[in-house]
Amino acid sequence: MPLFGPFYPPRLQRPVYHAERLAAFLARGAQHSHGLPEWSRTWLHGRADEIERFVELVASDWRAEACSLEAAASALEGYLEFLHEGLAIHLGLSEPACCVGLEPTVIPDTPARLDTIDRLLGRLQEHESGPTAIRVK
Repeated sequence: MPLFGPFYPPRLQRPVYHAERLAAFLARGAQHSHGLPEWSRTWLHGRADEIERFVELVASDWRAEACSLEAAASALEGYLEFLHEGLAIHLGLSEPACCVGLEPTVIPDTPARLDTIDRLLGRLQEHESGPTAIRVK
């Protein structure tokens, strides 16, 4: 069963589609990263799989009613925002292909949003075979 949908209400589907575009973009980048510095290649390695696992965790929490629709969408948007910061730092990309022509999503940090992201990243790190998760500020 495909992970990215459309399976979700519009409020959650929008960031899920964004995650799908970003994962595809990073997977292509990882395949063509031979000319990049080693630290950039390292940052890219496994990142697309990490995005898929994060979306999977958010969706499963939402379906299990462990978080509200708003909390799930906000957590996913925050996670994508952190990845975009990584793209700017590691690859020098301020507007990756997943976002061309789209209005940027910048949401203020709230304790509930950051707690949700921290909890989901902690669960992501528990997966023994999964890629290394990013650190939340």
